[in-house]
Amino acid sequence: MFKYLKDNSQNALVAAVLTSVISAVAALVSVYMTYHYSTATQDRQVRLEQISKFDANSSQLIDAGGQFVAAINSNNKDLSGAKVKMRTVVASQLHDSENLRKFFDGRVNKLVTDYQAAISDLNDVAQKTASPMEMRPWAESFGRALDAKASLSTQLYTSVGKSKAGTS
Repeated sequence: MFKYLKDNSQNALVAAVLTSVISAVAALVSVYMTYHYSTATQDRQVRLEQISKFDANSSQLIDAGGQFVAAINSNNKDLSGAKVKMRTVVASQLHDSENLRKFFDGRVNKLVTDYQAAISDLNDVAQKTASPMEMRPWAESFGRALDAKASLSTQLYTSVGKSKAGTS
């Protein structure tokens, strides 16, 4: 009987060691997968926060544009203040759009550059505009800036796998 226990105890020991090794490997794989997916989720969340911040700043550009138009239409009342606000908003937009390059791949770089060029052009035209008769170039550059922002925003949402409407 002792011989039977001796022979089978070795088999039981081998089985226990083998089970422990398999369990350890499974735990390591589980830890790796958890880390990998949580990192990817955190990266996506950071990107979505950057996009939301960028989109939220759209209202600043529209407000500055409205203030500029109101100043031009009211016989240049506070036009200098409207131009200062436009410069400030454009500088903020340039900064925010430049920050996007840190969080997104090279596919958005061209759109960021296009947007920055469009809002810089808008600022240049705004600084030169002094009367309602000169509003056509300003309106065109304002439209280009908004279109460039919309294109950039759409590409940003696409790059994180989310539609702009937030349906994904």
